[in-house]
Amino acid sequence: MRRFVRILSTVALGLLSLGLTLLTLMVARDCWLLLGKLYLPSYALFNLADKALVLVGGIVALAVLVYAMEMYIASQTFAALVHHFLRVSVPMAWILGACHLIMAVIALALTPGTPSFSAFLLPLAELAIGTGLHFLNNHWLKGAVLSEARF
Repeated sequence: MRRFVRILSTVALGLLSLGLTLLTLMVARDCWLLLGKLYLPSYALFNLADKALVLVGGIVALAVLVYAMEMYIASQTFAALVHHFLRVSVPMAWILGACHLIMAVIALALTPGTPSFSAFLLPLAELAIGTGLHFLNNHWLKGAVLSEARF
């Protein structure tokens, strides 16, 4: 029964990591498209940079997913499984927060009239969640993983 729960948890966290990776890629590309349209002068350079960044982002995302699944499968305990999930998810939460923050700052700068600061709620929440999970991972789960390690 414990093995079944561990396998089910591994598959669930793997699918969650896949979704989070795809979401991060889409938001990062939206951020890049906004910045590229504002700051790159020629369409040809913008198009070439966009295609190159999509290719590099896909390769990096594939490497992250292979690393994550390898670590999930190698986990001996549930605490180790959650520790590896947080090691993958926290940087993605920070990337999401940074990209949304960049887009909110640009929207605030380009919008005439009274500024709306509600656009900063999502990026600040993502950055706070990422920081909280990082604190949880480093101060609570790391000790639990090291104390329960089976060699």
